[in-house]
Amino acid sequence: MRTAFTLYSGILYNNITIRRNGTKKEMKKWMKKEVVITLLVVVLMFAFYILGTSNNNNEQMEPEGVSTISDMEIITMANHPKLLESIEEAAKLWELNRDRVVAYDADQSSAAKLSMQNKMLYLKGYGDSIKEIQIYFNRMREENLTFDQVIEITISYLPWNILNEQYEAYTANRVSKIEDPEKNAVYYEIMFTKKEGAMQSLPYEIGAVITAYPDGTYESRIECNPELQNLVLNGLEINTWDIELSH
Repeated sequence: MRTAFTLYSGILYNNITIRRNGTKKEMKKWMKKEVVITLLVVVLMFAFYILGTSNNNNEQMEPEGVSTISDMEIITMANHPKLLESIEEAAKLWELNRDRVVAYDADQSSAAKLSMQNKMLYLKGYGDSIKEIQIYFNRMREENLTFDQVIEITISYLPWNILNEQYEAYTANRVSKIEDPEKNAVYYEIMFTKKEGAMQSLPYEIGAVITAYPDGTYESRIECNPELQNLVLNGLEINTWDIELSH
């Protein structure tokens, strides 16, 4: 706008000089030219104003930390951090998706841990090591996933390089209510127990629990030393879950 105004001022100054020193014919010619120039400058100034407003609106529409990709793309990012890996790297990876992901270190004072509402992915670390992951598939903006998709995504957050070397083969169970099982959630549990002689710094157990709700939605929890369902007190029954995991 400043450029357009400067251009207009220079032209207007020259034309005023002609009007003062020129004939009536020159003055009429000047007046016509001034009208055209004035209209042109007004149009240019309006265009600059619209362009500036548009840029400001775009900045407001896409604030920092608001996702521009799908939830499915967020939770399946290539080489995403897994359990026992760096919480700092997780925060960096999902820095542009803070409206959908919470990643924080419990040893630090962080407002992020208080902002769980409507978040889809939650990662909690201790000493920069991820110790707990929760995936709320029922908060995804896309359509509900199939159970097979939920399993595949859930196990992708397990530290398979460590599990294959330091832990026994997994056990898998299906846990459900004894009464009216179709009206209650079903829990699918995968558990790994540390081998004898494994690194002492590793947790004794690593597990994942997929909760399947009656409405067809799911949640997953991957963590160290998980507290699995109390089968006696909660009136649940346990059955072997026949599943083959390879990763």
